[in-house]
Amino acid sequence: GNPIAYTLTRDTGDNVLSGRAKVPAPGVPLVLLVPREQLVAGGSYTLILRTPDDPSGPGSEYRFTVAAR
Repeated sequence: GNPIAYTLTRDTGDNVLSGRAKVPAPGVPLVLLVPREQLVAGGSYTLILRTPDDPSGPGSEYRFTVAAR
């Protein structure tokens, strides 16, 4: 698939990680593995997906909170 750029940030704006991945086929989820030590239980995060040729352009944002188990 086509490449996509991703950035994961904390609610404080701190960058957790970023990189590139291939867009999966339609109907197949995009799976990004994040090391456990990079996430804090109860922390709020935003995953931003963009086209790699316009890394500062508007992207799709997905907000989530990590729950403790």
